[in-house]
Amino acid sequence: MQPTISKYLGWIFQPFFRWWWTAITGIATILAFFGAPESGISLTKIKFAIVIFFILALIFLTGSVLIQGWSLFRDRNRQLEVIAIRRSKDLGSEWIFVIDGYLPESNGTLIEVSRPLEDTEVPFAIVRVVGTTDKGYHQAVEIWISPGNLRDFSLQEFDARILRAKTTIAYERVLGAFRGSDE
Repeated sequence: MQPTISKYLGWIFQPFFRWWWTAITGIATILAFFGAPESGISLTKIKFAIVIFFILALIFLTGSVLIQGWSLFRDRNRQLEVIAIRRSKDLGSEWIFVIDGYLPESNGTLIEVSRPLEDTEVPFAIVRVVGTTDKGYHQAVEIWISPGNLRDFSLQEFDARILRAKTTIAYERVLGAFRGSDE
């Protein structure tokens, strides 16, 4: 999903329009209406200053929540992106994939990496996330790599950043990887 302002506003205000919130605010409004004296309410200068302070504090907090919420919403809906592929035996695998993006559960997550090739996307690898770096990048090790695409990558025919990553993997792809076929 591409994060947009309208989707964000729908997401952030969704809890506000739940029935229980409507009931609570409705009851508070009715009680305030009937609980107020007929002659109105008068405020001293100090009480007025306190009310203004609380109103401005609420406006500030609302703005802060909206800005922080936008950051969370945008990051949560960001596509996975392959940053680099490095040769290393440190994590018990020959290759380490460095992936940026949001994963609700990172360790153990399987990710399918594909390579755009003209008008198609061909499978490049299936990787398993094994950790996260201090910068928030996910480190993944290969479960299966397409030998032909790996050869092209090793010959530097393309950069790792063009690869696409997604957490949805077709069952047939996993079967093919475990059978050792280059599907």
